[in-house]
Amino acid sequence: MTEDLALIQTVDFFTPVVDDPFRFGQIAAANALSDVYAMGGVPKTAMNLVAFPLGKMPLEVLRRIIQGGLEKLKEADVVLVGGHSVEDDELKYGLSVTGLVHPDRILTKKDLRLGDCLILTKPLGTGVINTAVKGGIASGENAEGAVRLMAELNRTAAEVMAAYPVHACTDVTGFGLLGHLAEMVEGTGLGVRLRTRDIPLLPGAAEYGRMGLFPAGAFKNREFREGMVDFGISVDGVLRDLLFDPQTSGGLLICVASRAAEDLLSALLKRGVRQASIIGEVSEEKEDPIMGATELDCRGLACPAPVLQTKERIEQEHPDEIRVTVDNEAGKQNVSRFLASQGFEVYVEEAGSLFHVRGVLRSGGPKSPVPEEPDKEAHHKKIMVLVATDRMGQGDDELGAKLMDSFIKTLKEMGEELWRLVLINSGVKLSISDSRVLDDLKDLEEAGVTILVCGTCLTHYDLLNEKKVGETTNMLDIVTAMQLSDSVITL
Repeated sequence: MTEDLALIQTVDFFTPVVDDPFRFGQIAAANALSDVYAMGGVPKTAMNLVAFPLGKMPLEVLRRIIQGGLEKLKEADVVLVGGHSVEDDELKYGLSVTGLVHPDRILTKKDLRLGDCLILTKPLGTGVINTAVKGGIASGENAEGAVRLMAELNRTAAEVMAAYPVHACTDVTGFGLLGHLAEMVEGTGLGVRLRTRDIPLLPGAAEYGRMGLFPAGAFKNREFREGMVDFGISVDGVLRDLLFDPQTSGGLLICVASRAAEDLLSALLKRGVRQASIIGEVSEEKEDPIMGATELDCRGLACPAPVLQTKERIEQEHPDEIRVTVDNEAGKQNVSRFLASQGFEVYVEEAGSLFHVRGVLRSGGPKSPVPEEPDKEAHHKKIMVLVATDRMGQGDDELGAKLMDSFIKTLKEMGEELWRLVLINSGVKLSISDSRVLDDLKDLEEAGVTILVCGTCLTHYDLLNEKKVGETTNMLDIVTAMQLSDSVITL
């Protein structure tokens, strides 16, 4: 219009997604306004668009829909200047919206830049929850949560992002998160890597997804865009479908310079955009431009399981980046050491009782442990026994003692096949001075059995100075030994 003023014109309308006419009007209005917010603009005026089945519904329904839409327009400081209606067999409502923006501040979908971070301002799941509501399966609490979210304006998020170096933006609606991301990266020569753990979901969305309650649009979205997506094997099927779930009045997907991402997120949270989250970053385009980052949830797992699962995932996916979540100090230390040994730069983030261990591959690629040269003269099987407990039985100490005696006797009878005896977790307590099987372990060691004791576990139990048998080692050496053994028996 002028050198410092541009016009944004948009239109959107759809059939009801809820039974309450007033709330349907609210949702439709919030949805129609989002396009203007996503472009960095400020909506100023609006016109109603109505298709109404006269004779099938009372006019009170239409009145309540219009009232709901008008309430949202007032909340957004938008003036309703008119509208148009037609008679139709199916009810539809929406708005044509006019907004203003400075020409230099217009945001499009296409100007994302390498290294930018992606922020999503609302959780996903309205499509699957609305389907669950129609099927009479959704709880009242989950249904209400979805309705509140759909009726929420993106105004605050748009106002906050205006003060930051945002390069691109869109609102997440009918194409689902991945569908809209595909629009953003297509033809740019760039890709996107998502951290699926950080993508917010509405309560109940995953549960109803596991029931198969996705709307047809989710499968159409997936069919159309799945060729652009490379899912890591850690991304389960339900989450994959949720990323294609068509949203109604979804959040803004903001592409911001990485240096400002945390500040923008903090500002959004302070202004009440409570579920905003940094969900990924813009990367160089790979064969499939949208990639699910390799993530591994090892909460509740005792050593060496986190290291073994991390090793397996690296071998399967060959990721440039991996993030492993553990809930104990030993897991954090062992995974960190293993990733470092494989050529990753390691960063650890603490989140309450959790540790997120992030590995970013250094140039030169992953390293592999150097295997020992096999003993060409040996023909017996090499068996490794991994002991992660110092006590047997279920509360019966006498029975536990008998079982331990039987176990030690079995180890001695294995002869040359017992190649390594490894003590981890509370199993390290078998190696200290007051262990009832200490003499038996010493006999095994004198007989040529190599006993490895996890130093991290000893430190955890404050027993490092009390160990009386075996070699103190780390989890990386233990995992390497497991690779070299013919068989691993775990207790």
